[in-house]
Amino acid sequence: MLAKVAAINRNDEVSFAVVVPAYNARATIEETLDSIISQSVTPNEIIVINDGSTDDTGEIIDAYTGKHENLRVIHQENGGSGAAINTGLYDAASDYICICSSDDILMPNCLSVQQETLLRKQGFTLFCTAGYHFSLEEGWERPFFNSGAWKNSHEIDLSRLLKTRFFGSGITFSRVAALAVGGYAAAVYAEDFDFYLRMLLSGNRMWYSNAPCVKQRVSSTQKSANTALIKESVLGSIQSALAQENVSPKERTQLIEGLALSRAQLDINESMLAQKAVLDSMLSKVSNERIRKRLLSTLRWANPLVRPLRRFLASTSHRRFNEDSNGR
Repeated sequence: MLAKVAAINRNDEVSFAVVVPAYNARATIEETLDSIISQSVTPNEIIVINDGSTDDTGEIIDAYTGKHENLRVIHQENGGSGAAINTGLYDAASDYICICSSDDILMPNCLSVQQETLLRKQGFTLFCTAGYHFSLEEGWERPFFNSGAWKNSHEIDLSRLLKTRFFGSGITFSRVAALAVGGYAAAVYAEDFDFYLRMLLSGNRMWYSNAPCVKQRVSSTQKSANTALIKESVLGSIQSALAQENVSPKERTQLIEGLALSRAQLDINESMLAQKAVLDSMLSKVSNERIRKRLLSTLRWANPLVRPLRRFLASTSHRRFNEDSNGR
């Protein structure tokens, strides 16, 4: 195991920097920044990184510098989310960094919940919360992390991280601890998971709070919509961790198990994409546009209910394929 990072000594005067990586976010950035400025616990720093936007995102965020005395903007060439977060991380002076995507909304209690949690949970340096997914285009909002074990606050250890491939929301972490692991990996697609993995392998501890603190926008164009690339990136991060010589035998076993599970999930994801392709092909053959739109709207509404069944069918197919392959 890598050298452990000591827990930060804390008092009631904890300082927060909210870091916002932004790329071509003109449609959402104002709502995001308004939500940060409206926190019940005022952030000491708001650092917005314009990551080489080609629209007028830079001009919009520049106009916000007069709305909050501690808001500052950094313009840089496009380097991706991880590189933008690192820019904010290295520029910040606060004790804790809260990451807010440029299309997310921090609920007014976000920093308050994180402050109360980190003061209460001594020994933890990485924190996350529950929240909501929403789509303005489709007119819906629903909670996430609201079933099973996620109904209760709990620690996310290495085993749980690998089993759930957890990404989280309202991510807040010790600046000192993050700097000790080198910050985010700039060239990694699933940079959040990679960061959590390296933090835990460095002796840090992660706490999940069941208090909803963030609203995450859902759209087909956002980075997280590409689930295949995310899962391939998760595999790469686990493989990189396994290549390290200083992981403990227990951690190595957990990483190997996590790698096998992630590979299986990638196969299942490919099966689910094949299911969707068949469905899309069927819908394209419906000549009546009104009926086709109605069917599409119904399928989107029913997706949260149908998706577990689709995953079960894909998982069953994957298991049978492996059994047949092993029997040959």
